[in-house]
Amino acid sequence: MKKKTQVILGLSSIVAVTAGVAGASTFAWFTTTRTAQVNLTSAKIYNTTSKLVISYGSTDGSTDGSITSGGYREGHTDIIDVVGSTNAKMTDVSGDGVSLYRPDWVPGGEGVTASAINKMTNASPTTPDYYYLKFSITLSNDGNARMKVFLNTGSSVFAHAPDGGSATAASTTAAKATRVAILDSNNDLVTTWQYNTEQSTTKTDYKYLAAATGGTAYGVSGYEEKAIASADKFHLGDFSSVYSGFISGDETESDQYLCTLEAKDTTGDNQTLWFVIWLEGTSNYAKNTDAVDAIGGLVDMTINIAGY
Repeated sequence: MKKKTQVILGLSSIVAVTAGVAGASTFAWFTTTRTAQVNLTSAKIYNTTSKLVISYGSTDGSTDGSITSGGYREGHTDIIDVVGSTNAKMTDVSGDGVSLYRPDWVPGGEGVTASAINKMTNASPTTPDYYYLKFSITLSNDGNARMKVFLNTGSSVFAHAPDGGSATAASTTAAKATRVAILDSNNDLVTTWQYNTEQSTTKTDYKYLAAATGGTAYGVSGYEEKAIASADKFHLGDFSSVYSGFISGDETESDQYLCTLEAKDTTGDNQTLWFVIWLEGTSNYAKNTDAVDAIGGLVDMTINIAGY
């Protein structure tokens, strides 16, 4: 068995509502158009061997640009510590991570009937409007052999519990609605991850909004609420432990596979990947009802990456 290279990236995001909300809808989606605040506070990247080099890339309009990073060594572990202050806002959106959408609800028909469906983009210089978090990391091979890189066991999305305290109900609910997509440098989808599986342990039970000729979603033509297909790269829960041969057949077809890095100082020895994080509007937990309310929650994330 080859020794694996392991990287852990930790993300802590604060979700706080901009105004009080109430409602009694039993449908997915928030019952108002109000947004919630999300702040990227820090991300730690751990590199335990010398073969896989990790560097923080950039954010894609998700923050105010106040990003600092520094490297240090703790014992035998190399760490890149990225700290950012943000002006990001996030609300319930839906899509595959490449394209994300949000309906304009007809008053009184929230979660059921929309007047339009809009593609949401984190770009508004005058009045910042942010709907999701997107950042990149660069993976580089410092070894003399080709390396395949995967998402690894130990990754999780969970409700934040403050020091000495417990997670709130809103944090627990928000974590359940959180979805992650990984894109390549061309902004093409690599894989999608739904960590919490309380809604279902069958991936075809999960949905997302997509543009579709001839389709209709929430009364709006040109869109559909698609179910995840069995062949789609969509992972539920934690990942399998990564080691040489852990997958039979073509490893690049696995929903854990991220990329292949060529040997150092050859073409393809580094790759940039984008992580897109959002509250999936079609989730049973993207709600702000009397019984289930995700707004005001805190979500933490750990992404573990391994290569061999």
